[in-house]
Amino acid sequence: MTEKKLRCLLYLVLAGVLFYYISIFCKYDYAYAEQMRLFRYSSTYIMPLITSFSGILTLVADYLTQYYYLSWGGPLVNIIYFLCIVFLIDSIFSLFKLGYIAPLFAVSAGIYFLVQETDVTYRSEDTIQTILILGLFTIILTLICKLKLNQSLNKINMPKEKARKLIMALSFISTLFFGAQYFSIMHHPQSTRLKVLESMRWNKDWDGILSLPYMQVCPAPLYACYQNLALAEKGLLGEKLTAYPQMGQNGLYTDNHGLQYEMMLLSDIYFIQGNIAASQMNAFNAMIYSEHLATPTVILRLIETNLINGSYGVAEKYISILEETKFYKAQATAYRKFLDNPDLILQDPLFGPLSKISKTQQGVSTDMLTDLKEISVKNPDYKPAQDYLNSFMTLAQK
Repeated sequence: MTEKKLRCLLYLVLAGVLFYYISIFCKYDYAYAEQMRLFRYSSTYIMPLITSFSGILTLVADYLTQYYYLSWGGPLVNIIYFLCIVFLIDSIFSLFKLGYIAPLFAVSAGIYFLVQETDVTYRSEDTIQTILILGLFTIILTLICKLKLNQSLNKINMPKEKARKLIMALSFISTLFFGAQYFSIMHHPQSTRLKVLESMRWNKDWDGILSLPYMQVCPAPLYACYQNLALAEKGLLGEKLTAYPQMGQNGLYTDNHGLQYEMMLLSDIYFIQGNIAASQMNAFNAMIYSEHLATPTVILRLIETNLINGSYGVAEKYISILEETKFYKAQATAYRKFLDNPDLILQDPLFGPLSKISKTQQGVSTDMLTDLKEISVKNPDYKPAQDYLNSFMTLAQK
């Protein structure tokens, strides 16, 4: 077996190991990334993007990210990124005959981009652009070699020995840089915990939230918000409030700092409390603050709130948006039966009680406790609002 074939085999074996690793340890990273984008099979979405190079990159990134919805989608797409980067860098460096540094640098660069994809601030467009640039550079260098009578750059003394050593040194330094970046990104437990909590909230895995180890000590009010929302969704907030660590009244709601996850968490809290107007306002703000303006769970919430409020035309527009997607089409279409059908909404176990409550509201105030008191007085049989109100009163005494 030639050296090149051996390296290719090692790359593929490493890719298999990494696929297994990220499938287990990065599943929440990919689930979080999937919720930040929305690819639509629609000309109104696609046509404006294909008019610029950056738009095309966004289009490709959105298209690939939609497959993160599948448990194996995120790992597979990212391993494809990894292999593209590794093989392209290996092809370039093989022209310079850099020895062991070539596979070391190629693998380090591939893992670097693999890790970057788990960073909440990173854009997949950068990885795709890097692959395109490496591909173009590989083609150019290969053509240069062929024009030189199929000789390698090493044989025509380009670069010379000193330049070759300089490239090796720079490659080694870059490898160390990639390693430092790896540890800086991977050692952010707060970011990882947030992704886990958000993923469980989207999937309504309330038992999962309550069973998380760090929820047993509840070191931050934000964690308490997720915890108490989970208890409320299970109908246990009134009975189990003091059985879990609390952070005072700040653990019943979160301040809005203009972050999308905070606004959607608030939207969920208001929703279970029966404050549909406030829930819709926070969901809409979350959509506005989103980089891509439309994300799946935000649109689903806006469909629900507009159906409950009787704004069927607005609800239908949001339904139509999700019907242009691959993985949310069926879920969106299921809401169509509620359009212009208030009787069916009243019969629905979720929408019915909330629809009755929304008709008694006098708009949206800026104080959750004031709204809770109004809802509780006008709807004494609605348990979630009563539980949240009692929780505010209980935690105010501690």
